[in-house]
Amino acid sequence: KPFNAEEFSSRVRALLRIKTLQDDLRQERDELQRANVTLEENFEGIVALLSKLISARVPGAEQRGENAKRLCLWMGERFSLPAQTVKMLGLAARLHEIGKITFTDDLLQIDPRKASHMDILKLSEFAVMGQSIVEGIPQLDPMAQWFKHQLENFDGTGYPDKKIGEQIPLPARILRAVNFVDQLPLEVANNTEALEEVLQRMRSIVLDPHVAQLTREYYTITQNPAWMEGKRQISVNDLQEGMVIVSDLCTGTGVKLLPKETKITQSHIDKILSQHHFDPIINRIYVYSE
Repeated sequence: KPFNAEEFSSRVRALLRIKTLQDDLRQERDELQRANVTLEENFEGIVALLSKLISARVPGAEQRGENAKRLCLWMGERFSLPAQTVKMLGLAARLHEIGKITFTDDLLQIDPRKASHMDILKLSEFAVMGQSIVEGIPQLDPMAQWFKHQLENFDGTGYPDKKIGEQIPLPARILRAVNFVDQLPLEVANNTEALEEVLQRMRSIVLDPHVAQLTREYYTITQNPAWMEGKRQISVNDLQEGMVIVSDLCTGTGVKLLPKETKITQSHIDKILSQHHFDPIINRIYVYSE
């Protein structure tokens, strides 16, 4: 009050325009959500199709892909990678052998554990072939470089570009561990102690030292579930006096801080936290429950 018909009509028209815009935005948002769902379904369909192609062509690839997926998802979380990157890493693990579908039957039948030097060179080409297959598929394009560099060695002696250290994308360094373990003799790969020894030797040579350490932790836990009985895992910031560590405590670069069975004191904690500041302990620490 005082009532003004012209002003009232103007305000109503303005509010109606705003309401129309809000309705249009809501409709566009709903349509976008439906489109995203459709794209996601199509994407999953593409991945499923490629997985079937690989499993039909490459013996044992489906099981190796599932094993690789579990390792890569576990490791992606330990590295605190973004959720979308972890998801893509899991998909890349399922498809990492896709380049092998271009191999001849004779080449596919070669056991990498018994292959000659020339055969190994030929088999290594699956990395570059995998890149060429997924390149250009928008949803899979980020994987192209991961596939290409999944056989690069941390010391710069790998295939195809001899990249060194952190020049190699982290997902490719993780896939390098997958391929490395797959090529080990079964008596080594299925023996926790033997596998730990090999992974320790390959630190900073074939494998990123952080990746090697996390790979050791993963296989220790998964190959022997009973190992966790009477133990629990904690982060470095949860260490307390009186705790007893189950295994050697090492930094990400391999510096041994404490031997296994050490009872933690405050001076140990101070030393560990100081070292952790510039050489992080990226894996979990295992201590006895009691």
